[in-house]
Amino acid sequence: MVVGEGEKMPAAIIQPNFEFIKDWIDKKGLSIGKTNEEIINSEIVVSRIQREVDKCNEHFGKWERIKRFELTKDVWSIDGGHLTPTMKMKRAIIKEIYKDLYEKIYRP
Repeated sequence: MVVGEGEKMPAAIIQPNFEFIKDWIDKKGLSIGKTNEEIINSEIVVSRIQREVDKCNEHFGKWERIKRFELTKDVWSIDGGHLTPTMKMKRAIIKEIYKDLYEKIYRP
């Protein structure tokens, strides 16, 4: 989810696809733990996601590019309050749930 309205730069709070990443870890033979916490704290995973963000940023103007991001350890769901029944993000709720990550991005 892109954040940053009223801030100096766009950023993102990202919920990784943990099942995909676990398969990727196995395929690459990496020695990364398989818990969500270990995955989001892995420099290898963060670096790989950064490459994907960089690839997406190529299509945006300099002022629109994601400058920083943080990963969440939770899987966003309807039951967790992150998503509506039609699978749309509840932006205000997500921003409130992850206000610590938001602060980490903008007020390090």
